[in-house]
Amino acid sequence: MTKTTSITQTLDKGWSWIVMLACFCTFFLIGANILGVGIMNLVLLERYGENVLLTAWAGSLHTAFAALGGPLSSFLVDKYSCRTAVVLSGLVFTAGYLGTAFAPNIQTTIFTLGIVAGSGAGLGYTSSIVVIGFNFKTKRDTAVGFALSGLGAGLFAVAPLMQLAAEHYGTTGFFIIQAAISLNIVVFWDHIFS
Repeated sequence: MTKTTSITQTLDKGWSWIVMLACFCTFFLIGANILGVGIMNLVLLERYGENVLLTAWAGSLHTAFAALGGPLSSFLVDKYSCRTAVVLSGLVFTAGYLGTAFAPNIQTTIFTLGIVAGSGAGLGYTSSIVVIGFNFKTKRDTAVGFALSGLGAGLFAVAPLMQLAAEHYGTTGFFIIQAAISLNIVVFWDHIFS
């Protein structure tokens, strides 16, 4: 039996479904953070008291860099692995939110939340789609559909919790909690592939 034959026999079976579940969980957290920028915008308006236009740059860049993360993510997947790219995504995400928690002004927040955390989202988004392609052949559409449903599920489940965190822990505590939640991306991928 050749190496190619043994690889194709493992597609769509057993471990592939665990990988799909890890992708769902990753999209769950990424969706909550990318699509929850409206809540973050309200927190930033309260924290800095700047005008709406300047404050909106942080959330806008967060979403933009999440969408533009494909080339860097593809490079990391080609050079290293999907696991490396997704784990790095969780670390960058966490660093961006921790930086935002302690940012002294809105300009620093635009960098930490918009560029750093947004880049983390882009790394995880693209890598999580690519890894499904590596593990599925005949059931790829079903696997991608289920995994991507994590985006909406994350927003639905986490948005009310984000609002509660902002009310109970203040602006600094809110972003520390966001960082801790985002760090779970590393947990999903480190334990599955260890």
